[in-house]
Amino acid sequence: MVTRVDRNIAVLTAKTAKRFANRLPPPWKRKVRGSPPIHDSRTVFVLCLLMVSQNLTYDGMEVEKRKGYLQQTLKVPNLPSRSALQRGMQRLDQKYVRKFNKLLVRKFVNKGMTVAVDSTGIRLKVSSSWYDIRIGKVNKRRDNAKLHISVALRRNVIIGYKITSWKRNDSPQLEFLLRDIDELLRVLADAGYLGRDNCNVVARKNGKPFFALKKDTINRANGSRAWKEMVVFARKRKELYDAIYHARSVIESIFSAVKRRYGSCVRAVKRKTRNMAIALRVIAFNIKQRLYDATARRLGLPFWVKCDQ
Repeated sequence: MVTRVDRNIAVLTAKTAKRFANRLPPPWKRKVRGSPPIHDSRTVFVLCLLMVSQNLTYDGMEVEKRKGYLQQTLKVPNLPSRSALQRGMQRLDQKYVRKFNKLLVRKFVNKGMTVAVDSTGIRLKVSSSWYDIRIGKVNKRRDNAKLHISVALRRNVIIGYKITSWKRNDSPQLEFLLRDIDELLRVLADAGYLGRDNCNVVARKNGKPFFALKKDTINRANGSRAWKEMVVFARKRKELYDAIYHARSVIESIFSAVKRRYGSCVRAVKRKTRNMAIALRVIAFNIKQRLYDATARRLGLPFWVKCDQ
């Protein structure tokens, strides 16, 4: 299953991205004044996504465009230039990417699903070796962005995401990460999300919170019945609670897969472009998971296989 997808991942990613992009309005509106654009904005979006999914630079994308399969796949007479792709990355916005992702994972969002949430740091490389030469020393500054995600554990797809500064706390992001889910079964999260407000957020979606507890956590409700029920259950049925909670470890594998496949750092200088590159990694990962799922269904293979320990 994995081999069939990975050997043609570039072509399959381009086809899938084009199909879903055609279901949405264009990423940006054409300007009223001036000559009409040469390239459709959807085509520019697909190529920007492919560049990120293949972990290519703009120069590497120029080489990729010469292979010929892109013109055939996208059915266009000519492909956007490097400058057009750079402008496209700047014109794309997170609102469009979230709409695209919502459409992409809609088949995996079911009532009564188990969701895991967590965050990871993405290293930002905002200077080059030429900058080091200019200032006469090695620039040791390392900036980071923080990627918060919510994952549907049944199919390991990223339902929601948010990109913040590395200084932002995890806890306030939970409600945003769950906003596209109407009804839940469980939410698994580490102690960074522990709080009565977050328990109430989960309870309003008919779900049960399973957060990592601290040593000094008490079961006093203080306006949150879900909090008290969670703490009492964790104390009385500790083994069962821990077994359910530790399914959250899957999300660590997803972070590892994203960084290994698409890179652990982002090189763009402008903040908007950096955030867009991170968001497109989320889209690229979900497309890959969707392709795996479709291939498994077509071949009649189980998505999950039990392994003997």
